[in-house]
Amino acid sequence: MKKIFFLLLTVSVFASCSKNNPTDEEHPQNKNCKTLSFVQLLGEGTQGSYDEWISTFYYDSQNRVSKIEKKYKNTIKFGRFIYEGNTIKYSEDGLDVIYTLNNKGLIINTLRKNPYNTNEPQVNYSYNSSNQLALITSEDDNYFYGPIKITRELIYENGNLVKIMGKTSLLHEPKTLIGTFTETFTFTKFNAPLYNSAYLELFENASSVDDSENLLYSLGYFGITSKNMVKSMTPPINNTDNKTRYYDSKADQNGNVIEVIPNSSDIYKYNYQCE
Repeated sequence: MKKIFFLLLTVSVFASCSKNNPTDEEHPQNKNCKTLSFVQLLGEGTQGSYDEWISTFYYDSQNRVSKIEKKYKNTIKFGRFIYEGNTIKYSEDGLDVIYTLNNKGLIINTLRKNPYNTNEPQVNYSYNSSNQLALITSEDDNYFYGPIKITRELIYENGNLVKIMGKTSLLHEPKTLIGTFTETFTFTKFNAPLYNSAYLELFENASSVDDSENLLYSLGYFGITSKNMVKSMTPPINNTDNKTRYYDSKADQNGNVIEVIPNSSDIYKYNYQCE
């Protein structure tokens, strides 16, 4: 919701092989390592206490993630992936997402089905000649503002996503209001971890760090990913938090990120299995 709020502020300023499993070369991590679990320590309290969320990953015989187990205190929830032809279906606690793939095994369309919101936008993705995600387009019929179209163009340098150039169009009769925004990134020398797209904020519908889009991005289903861990992210002017964000990272001897401190109160940790 904060992104929609920011985008509306931006508009006001400017209104005047056929495959289902990507190759190892497209995977940002060490090809001999896979992520077993991801731990979020959120909201540091008194005496260094945190709320702990643990995501554990299970793989099928083709080394594809088939299930996510999410544990918080005494509550356990599961997210499941089903791979069928040119689609990937993800289900979790009442939410169903259908991902449509092209003949290269890359996601070109996302359709979310949520029983609490029947008006979820459809999101389309296109790629450049290097099989990198190049354009994200979504349209939504907002109750208060009418139809909203958002396009985001992704720019790469040295194998990393360094800039996102976006445009927001409010199709408000009798005229269309258009605003633009830019986000920029710098990178460390460490390998990109699972959920690198969460730090890049690529997927507007992500409700948490371990959203299915972020997982599929890191596995190569949204094209060849940024190869390194994000060091900083500079959000657009007029964002609700317009300060540059810095991510403090630690890596193991293989260059895989094992810890990220995204802000002053949270810690993220990764656990790998390497051959």
